[in-house]
Amino acid sequence: MIQPKNENGEVNIQLFSKQWEAFNCQKRFVLCSAGIQGGKTFVGAVWLLNKIQKYPDDSHLICAPTYKILQQSTLPKFRELVPSTVAKFHEQDSYFEIVGGKGIIYVRSAEDPDTLEGMTLRSAWLDEAGNMKKRVWIIIQGRTAILGGQVFMTTSPYTMNWLYHDVFKPGEDGHKDFGLFQWMSIQNPMFPKAEYQRAMTTMNATDFARRYKGLWRKREGLVYQQWNPLTMTYTGSSPVPIKEVVAGVDWGYQHPAAIAVIGIADKPSHVILDEWYKTKQTIQLMVDAAKELQARWNIKYFYADSARPEYIEEFNRNGLPTAPGNKEIVPGVNEVRLRIETGNLIVSKSCRNTLEELEMYAYPEEFDSEEPLKQFDHLMDAIRYPIYTYKIAPPVYGAELSPFWQDVREDIKEGNGEKDRENEEQWFDIGEGEM
Repeated sequence: MIQPKNENGEVNIQLFSKQWEAFNCQKRFVLCSAGIQGGKTFVGAVWLLNKIQKYPDDSHLICAPTYKILQQSTLPKFRELVPSTVAKFHEQDSYFEIVGGKGIIYVRSAEDPDTLEGMTLRSAWLDEAGNMKKRVWIIIQGRTAILGGQVFMTTSPYTMNWLYHDVFKPGEDGHKDFGLFQWMSIQNPMFPKAEYQRAMTTMNATDFARRYKGLWRKREGLVYQQWNPLTMTYTGSSPVPIKEVVAGVDWGYQHPAAIAVIGIADKPSHVILDEWYKTKQTIQLMVDAAKELQARWNIKYFYADSARPEYIEEFNRNGLPTAPGNKEIVPGVNEVRLRIETGNLIVSKSCRNTLEELEMYAYPEEFDSEEPLKQFDHLMDAIRYPIYTYKIAPPVYGAELSPFWQDVREDIKEGNGEKDRENEEQWFDIGEGEM
């Protein structure tokens, strides 16, 4: 807990017994696995504050699984504790300058794990680590290797993923490099006992054990429950002939921008061939990336998030035939789920971000909702747009703006057969009306 600041602006910090044990652990990898509101984030912030005071000339890291969690929880807790005499925050570049030393504290979202490369870290605090991708764990081990830096992970149990197998289990088995500390929400003296009792009597046993007792259980509510990476992935070139290639686009800046390249085939009907996934990308950088993918895969059409019509227009101006994807979430998710359940979706093993999102894309736990959480969804959205929107005939969009679409209209008109004329009418209706 935090005591009020004294006349010198200093804060008196007190830790309860479980927090204190984790704080003092000297093993290289430390995991604090506790129930909600159990004081995990607090002890992580205190631990890092101690590290930067001990090593003011080295680099350190604050990391959260998403930009939203970073801004709403992890970073505010650290800023609440760190005195301005210890570290000065540079918001635009997202780092702290350690006062009186040469070191810095990087502040990063782990949505795009590759943004964590290039650092040499004395310490790293991974808040809500159980909601991070495995690639984060792989990268952080390398970034702390040179200095033998300590990694402090705080989390509620989410699912029995890499964190359970690669960190929790070694800690439980007493491995010399892994420290494990578990506690229930109610072991935090600040947590209300009445709330704990209420949750215990109203929640199902599995959810209560995971959320309030801090115990590891298999997570329910994954969107694509039947996804199987053992049977639905491939290595190398596509194992089936591809008839046509389309792509889905999800815009982003602080959150990752994503492009999914999808091959249309017979059986399976959809093959995820390639992906592009990066944070802090301007529209021009996205245009450049899309052009490279277009040249590599001969992409005919892009289907993009309709929230940024000016970006769609910019893609078209740059020779990238782009139309708004249908953004209806529930029927779109059902279309993707149907392809998974019928064996009509396979993914290249090179698409590592797609594979991780497929295993982390989930529904909210707090209340019933037909729509998934807005996290680990960037490539899921990029895949959903073309799968739910794509038709054999091209979408007629922005014909009055783009010479490309005028050519498309003429090509359709010159098509042969009744099927072409039916598709023409269908797409003209969509292009001139709903879109």
